[in-house]
Amino acid sequence: MQVVPQTVADATVAATVAANGEPRMVAALALPSDQLLVATSATPLPQLPTHDDLRQALLLTMGNSQVVDASGARPAQDEQDVTRLVGLASAAAHGGNGTILGDPVNRTTGGGREQVVAAYAPVSADGLTGALGLTVVSVTHVQVAQGTEGGQGLIPAAGLAVVALLGFVGIRTALIRPLRRLRADALAVASGRLTATLHRHRPAEIHRISAALEHCRNTLLNGDNGGGKGDNSRRRRGPSCGLIAALSAAAVLGWSAAVLLTVGTGGVEVPPAVTTSIRNQTVGATEALRKSMNDGLADLAAVAALAPTDSQNPSALRPAIDRLVKEQSRYRSVYVVDNTGEVTMNAGRAPLRSKERPPAEAGVQQQNDSGRVAVLYAHTPLAGGFSLVGEFDLNHLAGLLGHAPGKVRLLDTKRRTIAATDGYVAFEDLSDDGLRTLADKAGKGDPAAEVQPDSGGRVAVASALRGGPSGKLGWTVVVEEPIADLALTDNELRHNAVTVAMIGGLLAALLFGWHHFVLIRPLRRVAATADRIVAGDHAAVLYPQHHDEIGTVASCLEICRQALTMGPERLGSVRRPPGAATDVTQLIRRVPVEPARRPLPRHAPSVGTRQAPA
Repeated sequence: MQVVPQTVADATVAATVAANGEPRMVAALALPSDQLLVATSATPLPQLPTHDDLRQALLLTMGNSQVVDASGARPAQDEQDVTRLVGLASAAAHGGNGTILGDPVNRTTGGGREQVVAAYAPVSADGLTGALGLTVVSVTHVQVAQGTEGGQGLIPAAGLAVVALLGFVGIRTALIRPLRRLRADALAVASGRLTATLHRHRPAEIHRISAALEHCRNTLLNGDNGGGKGDNSRRRRGPSCGLIAALSAAAVLGWSAAVLLTVGTGGVEVPPAVTTSIRNQTVGATEALRKSMNDGLADLAAVAALAPTDSQNPSALRPAIDRLVKEQSRYRSVYVVDNTGEVTMNAGRAPLRSKERPPAEAGVQQQNDSGRVAVLYAHTPLAGGFSLVGEFDLNHLAGLLGHAPGKVRLLDTKRRTIAATDGYVAFEDLSDDGLRTLADKAGKGDPAAEVQPDSGGRVAVASALRGGPSGKLGWTVVVEEPIADLALTDNELRHNAVTVAMIGGLLAALLFGWHHFVLIRPLRRVAATADRIVAGDHAAVLYPQHHDEIGTVASCLEICRQALTMGPERLGSVRRPPGAATDVTQLIRRVPVEPARRPLPRHAPSVGTRQAPA
């Protein structure tokens, strides 16, 4: 009684240790006439399955770091590092939950290094005042995973450097250098140096423009306006400029594909500690679901105890039923039915349960095995043939299942889904053979967990509800967590590889697009006009689109076209306006336009003029 506060204004709770070392919870409630109602209950830790190789332990500590209960391997006296971490975790739990890591040490067996991980969380009581001072500490000895080698990214980086260098040299050799030589040839012909030697060019578009320049030169030299084709037009053409740019972009895209197929699709090894952690979380979710449904039946039994002996007046339970629905989120509705199953009093939402009399003995039931939603309820008999029924809220049950990671399903005895954390169809058969086999295995014994290669790799866990009225239903909780969603070093490496591959693909598209719109399309436009000039059509006027090498070639080719129609004097006569490019532009003053004079009539002499003498 020394843990009960001196002043109790409302329901309060405290923790203590009994004489036999067992942890106990002490709850106190103020009653009229300065009296207290005090209740004590044992508070053992749930017996969760542990992994022997990991030397797992679940500890319950008091505020002074005293371990009052343990599940699994209790830390030994000589494990000072573990004891220190437990003390730090107990002290840190006053500010919330978290994780503390120990120093890596050499493993005593099996080689390698291991590290102690201590996860902690404070124990609290919702709706009650008082400081419990209890902390749950999970201690696990995990093997230190080897991280990715520092030089592992050097091979893709070196490959990208080689691809970039080859692409730069290829574009410069196959496109930029021929284009600059073509520009020099075009300037020579357009300036009137018709005896200059023209270069040979391999790219198809540049070859066609060079053929037009040679055609113009030969025509102007020989005076043959018929436009005989020059020697350059008969030279063998090389690849298209678009093909050269496409090959450069394809090289970058191939590098991205290589990174994606090698690094981005590598295998991922799931450590045993991760599998055990998911299994323990699944068992915890199963235990929370079982306890919630069993507590729901206990709540109904407590309310039923308040019913009067007069069987004809169950309406006296109205205040207790309303309070139960208001304070407990596990119920969607609580109501009283008569011996025919008719609802006589209801609190909460409209009942989903069909009209039928509940079983005579109290328990937890699943009424239907088909329909849009499963109807799950707890019931307890009342005097006079009445029964108190509480329907469970499936959203609340799904929230309890959400304590486990991944996609969580609640299956009935026929392995049909009755609740899930994600979208589901009620009473859908579990068609996954791997999960069905695991659920059958868990239904016969302890929780089962394994890494399955199905669906790209996943960790599958199954745990059956055992104990109490809900344990008689034969339900099983099944969890599947994709390996790709686990926080593993290999997954991080794969995600980074996919990101880099996507960036490489984007750069390849930008590379080809830039060359296509800036280089290839303008060249093809000039080459099309060059083909018409070679064919004898000298009427098409060629306008430069950009002030670059291609624009210079287009201007020179236009001068040559004009020389074919106007004569060789046109060569070299088209100049820029006088002045330098750095001269300031000056605005010329506008000259006013004088009004036009009316012409005089020709048949009449002008006023004030005299006739010439005869």
